[in-house]
Amino acid sequence: MIRLEDVRSLLAFAVANDLDVIQMDVDSAFLQATLEEEVYMRQPEGFVYPDRPHAVYRLCKSLYGLRQAPRMWNKEIHEYLISIGFERISADPCVYVKEAEKGIVVIGLYVDELPSCLGVGRIARVCQI
Repeated sequence: MIRLEDVRSLLAFAVANDLDVIQMDVDSAFLQATLEEEVYMRQPEGFVYPDRPHAVYRLCKSLYGLRQAPRMWNKEIHEYLISIGFERISADPCVYVKEAEKGIVVIGLYVDELPSCLGVGRIARVCQI
């Protein structure tokens, strides 16, 4: 999760350089992550199979409330950003930078949101995730 002081720095940088700032919420972000370990859950109330009331489900994807959910989502978004040419900065592992045709794109990750996508110059479509 991006540090508050880094969000402030990114916003100050954007204001000082008259850059666009775009906040994005990743819908169902935690439901996108693939689990690496085996996780089982009881059948939810209202969805219990009458002929197998004590059966459990093995989860393949993450769920909200699962302890592994934020870590697995962060791993998946990290791998995706690296695959499309972003680099993670050493000062904050939740800030990614990529040189674009018209300048630079900076992304700060905050749990399941992308609160700051900055583009040097006026990049109409900063990022598509």
